[in-house]
Amino acid sequence: MSSKSFNVLLIGCGNMAAGFDLSHETEMPRTHASGYAKHGGFNLAACVEPDVDRRIETAKKWNIPLQFENTNQINEYKDAFDVISICSPTDLHLEHIKIAISLKPKVIFCEKPLTASLHESKKMIDLCNSNNISLAVNYSRYWDPSVNELAELIKQNYWGEIRSVVAHYNKGILNNGGHMIGLLQQLLGELKIISARNVYNDLCEDDPTVLALLNSIEGIPIYLNPTHASDYSYFEFEIFFSRGVIRMLNGGLSWQTQTPICHDQFTGYRKLSAPKVIDGKYFLSMSLAINNIYEHLANSQTLVCTGESALIIQKMCESIKITAAHTNV
Repeated sequence: MSSKSFNVLLIGCGNMAAGFDLSHETEMPRTHASGYAKHGGFNLAACVEPDVDRRIETAKKWNIPLQFENTNQINEYKDAFDVISICSPTDLHLEHIKIAISLKPKVIFCEKPLTASLHESKKMIDLCNSNNISLAVNYSRYWDPSVNELAELIKQNYWGEIRSVVAHYNKGILNNGGHMIGLLQQLLGELKIISARNVYNDLCEDDPTVLALLNSIEGIPIYLNPTHASDYSYFEFEIFFSRGVIRMLNGGLSWQTQTPICHDQFTGYRKLSAPKVIDGKYFLSMSLAINNIYEHLANSQTLVCTGESALIIQKMCESIKITAAHTNV
């Protein structure tokens, strides 16, 4: 049990707020509610959710004493919450961030993307800063130990030179594509757009799933390959190094490596070894994000993924989207 306790308000009780841990009881939390509850340093004080069954189920599961149907009912609770988690649909984020700021929390923890508009995201970041409110955004791979370990190996040149990267995603360039762009930026740094075009809208009309060719600053080619969300969820990438291949599989739940070996059929040639698959550490991400917020509050630890981090991701997503739209004209 942590020595200090901070009060939390959940705005929205959907999948990322609570739902994934209502349907599957797991040791490692996948949602905001379970993350706060398992940490021990937070008190789930209130939740807001218009769906009555979902609201009651969430409150019952985590013993949340205050439950509200809409955000109009929480206006009188200024200074009552240290942390406000915003887990509502993206098109409500702007409204809910403004309401959260008016309640004067110490931290807002918002699901990605921050808002649907780059301009509005920038305004919300500025508003948080002017009100001395810390802003964290849940691009979850920023807290994924497997991703951070790979980033360190890349810095150490452990796998040699990067020859190319192929990344697969669906559900829109801003929605799930933002996760991939953020992940690629973590590993490779700043990205540049070579070309892009719209392929289809498999989530919503204003967020196309885009085919794109990118480059890192060092000139590493990166292929952003779309798949269709109506077929299945798909979020994977493969990096081709001079000393082998690394693949993130199933959204980071597992990782695969192959290294060059002498070919057993063709003298003088090399081939890749049989794949070695290990479990990923993605399910640690929510616990680490919540602990990062706790340490930020208790000991001034730097937040790993801030509003500014999210803005960099959103700028690249918007640039890809604009480039694709011009190509399709």
